[in-house]
Amino acid sequence: MTQRALSLPRRRPSALLRLLPSGRALLVATALVLIAAGLYGLARGTSMFAVRTVEVQGASPALAAQVRAALRPVEGTNLLALKAGAIVPPSGRPTRAPRRVLES
Repeated sequence: MTQRALSLPRRRPSALLRLLPSGRALLVATALVLIAAGLYGLARGTSMFAVRTVEVQGASPALAAQVRAALRPVEGTNLLALKAGAIVPPSGRPTRAPRRVLES
């Protein structure tokens, strides 16, 4: 004689639990964030994105020399580690580029 086992009714998860990501999805997301952070740290620590040369075009030779002299301290600095306020002219005040108005 064969015996059959009765299966218990399964409880349905609540609507809130169905909206949450699975453990596998959380694990994959965490791994991707850690990989991205590691690659950023690696890129920031290497000279791959470093300022190698400064080229000035369309300026007078005197102005080009001033620009190169002002940017000499940041040569070799990684662009990811460069602070926005690190490039300040010798006067100590940031300058604005002259505006050009195109007339049609």
